[in-house]
Amino acid sequence: MTLCLIIGVSVQAQLKVGSNSNIGIGTDPTSTEKFKLTGNSFFNGNIGIGTTPTTTERLKVNGTSMLNGDILMYPISGMGFKVIKFSTGYFPDIVVNEAALVPIGSSSYLGRSDSRFAAIYTSNLYYGSLYQLSDKNVKKNIKPLDVKKANKLNLIKVYTYDMDEKLYDSINNETIRNISIEEGKDQAGVLAQELMDIYPKLVKQDPDSKLYTVNYVGLVPYLLQAVQDLSKAMDAQTQEMQTLKTELAYYQNNCCSNNGKAPKKSTGMDNGNMGQANLSDVVTAARLDQNMPNPFSQETRIGYFIPKDAKTAALFIYDLQGKQLKHIAINSQGEGSTNILGREFKAGMYLYTLVIDNELVDTKRMILTE
Repeated sequence: MTLCLIIGVSVQAQLKVGSNSNIGIGTDPTSTEKFKLTGNSFFNGNIGIGTTPTTTERLKVNGTSMLNGDILMYPISGMGFKVIKFSTGYFPDIVVNEAALVPIGSSSYLGRSDSRFAAIYTSNLYYGSLYQLSDKNVKKNIKPLDVKKANKLNLIKVYTYDMDEKLYDSINNETIRNISIEEGKDQAGVLAQELMDIYPKLVKQDPDSKLYTVNYVGLVPYLLQAVQDLSKAMDAQTQEMQTLKTELAYYQNNCCSNNGKAPKKSTGMDNGNMGQANLSDVVTAARLDQNMPNPFSQETRIGYFIPKDAKTAALFIYDLQGKQLKHIAINSQGEGSTNILGREFKAGMYLYTLVIDNELVDTKRMILTE
């Protein structure tokens, strides 16, 4: 054990050296710590404990050490930081005053995965990437998010505001304080007290200042759910609009086939070959299946059912602009199907419609991929 003071050391405590050369100041040395200090102390000079001191480090320690008490360090003239309640294995509270914690090399860490800071307080935080622990192996009671909770997003009021200048009174450096005040202007966000009534888990009160804080990152899952719900609603509306557009295109293409009048709807087969039939019953009994597979890239199958009393039946394929791309006549009743080849169309979304006796039965979507 080597204790070397380059400039000088003033220690107002009892110094004890153990049989293993470990040192205790204000306390008994142990067999595990090279240097154990209890009480308030002041060091001025470069020190090496368990190693040779250098000209650049004020304090260089080799081996496990324990420091218990308030410690004031001055690594650079006029600057420093104060460590309060500095104990073995963790740093419960660190106060930085006009100083910078500068990492040595690009692989330095502040804390570790097995030794975390309980809380970090700062006015401004600049970072390249921010990751939040989300591993499924550390989660329990996993279940889909309640849609009703996402719907509460509409209750959140968003404001613009300036942060109160009093918030920065504790910053001694005038330049840094002015920068913080300027950056606190023209902000946008929510009020914690209001958000607490909607999502109480996203609001927390600081036990010391009694001020409320908001977990804005915690809003992301609710936003994702809301976007997904909105997307589903828009898809449903788009499908409905495209169905109406297809129906309109069909009637526009057939409205003038009878001297400018809409097609006449017969109530039965001509000459009584297949007997009398109520047209609505025929349409109601018909069925159009979803194509399988969907989406598809090479070939897909469209199934259907044509009632025995139907006179005519056909499949029509449209693009999303309502343009008819293909007409497939169906000449048999009962269960049936037709295959659609991907090479006939470009990749995209299409609508297909079953028409029986000049009446639309159903319209569905199919997606062709490259």
